[in-house]
Amino acid sequence: MLDVADCVRNSYPKPGKQPHPPPAPATNSTDWGAFKSKYGFEMAELLYSKAHMSEGNIDMLCQLWKDSGSQLPFSGHRELLMAIDEIMVGDIPWHSVMVRYTDGLGNASHSEPQPKCMLDIHEVFYHDPRLVVHQMLANPDFKDGMDFSPYYAFNKDGAHQYQHLMSRDWA
Repeated sequence: MLDVADCVRNSYPKPGKQPHPPPAPATNSTDWGAFKSKYGFEMAELLYSKAHMSEGNIDMLCQLWKDSGSQLPFSGHRELLMAIDEIMVGDIPWHSVMVRYTDGLGNASHSEPQPKCMLDIHEVFYHDPRLVVHQMLANPDFKDGMDFSPYYAFNKDGAHQYQHLMSRDWA
């Protein structure tokens, strides 16, 4: 027998399946790591992640702040980038691979010199995507936004719905 509390909009837990254990507890919300405050973190997020501001413009903005006598979260782009580099989330190791552009190089039809970026060897750093997803799913910030329990879903006519990954026998 199913308990009404287990049902959500005509979706029912699959028999014999139990939800995953809860994620680890949240970290201290007042710990801003390499940033001195929430303000410094939010400024870094705005300048680096949202506005994609150039290093020169970050330095100019910081100089304007300094000239106005305002409190600065960082002195310039170097301090901002150092703080970003110090961010530690999880323990997934970094890997790297050396890459170089090769498509069309050495082709006799190219009469113009190739750009330097196409001739250089570049080092690309990355995390194992599978481990990143595991760590994301264990993050307590997602605990109320995702339901990992497999379920059966039915439409108003009683037919099975197969549109979601966790529905029916797919999970």
